[in-house]
Amino acid sequence: MNPFFEYNLQQAEGGDADAQDRLGRMYESGLCVPKDYLEAVKWYRRAAEQGLAHSQYQLGLYCHSGSHITKDDVEAAKWWRKAADQEDVESQKRLALCYRFGWGVATDYSESVKWYRKASDQGDAEAHYGLACSYLYGDGVWPDNVEAYAFFSLAAQSMDEDFRFNKEGASERLDRLEEQLSAEAVALGKKRAMELRKKIESKMAAKAARS
Repeated sequence: MNPFFEYNLQQAEGGDADAQDRLGRMYESGLCVPKDYLEAVKWYRRAAEQGLAHSQYQLGLYCHSGSHITKDDVEAAKWWRKAADQEDVESQKRLALCYRFGWGVATDYSESVKWYRKASDQGDAEAHYGLACSYLYGDGVWPDNVEAYAFFSLAAQSMDEDFRFNKEGASERLDRLEEQLSAEAVALGKKRAMELRKKIESKMAAKAARS
């Protein structure tokens, strides 16, 4: 047996949540042990029940996808909410999608916007994009092209490689808005984007100082 796996198994069986989460990752990825998704779910669940946000997020993914366990969007939303309440940005975005599409909860665009905003406040590009679309179409908020422009700007300027596809989409949306809006509205959108960026940077700095 691999020494690293053996050590974590011993710690996990003793109730160490971080070790339980590591076992979940190992079984999921095939690191040090053959892939076994049922074992991954088992250990993620044990860590999730102890309040570990990453495991709660992962367990939500399994519940939502129905991969290797019974699909249950109510359970998925429950676990994502627990992690989102701990400021897990991926879970905040997933919860926003739950409320947007009615996955395990009643459709509620206002709640979707609320969770997108929490993730956006942590500088997440996908959340910027989600908020921009909400303002563009008036889903859960009053339609506001200036706010839409500002959040599309933040999304388009993201350096997140995982966001590359939507980054191009955000840039295209910006170009279209610039054609539709007055020069004054575009200037307001750019100014608002700068304000939002400073606000996000300030919040992130304060969060880093607390950790």
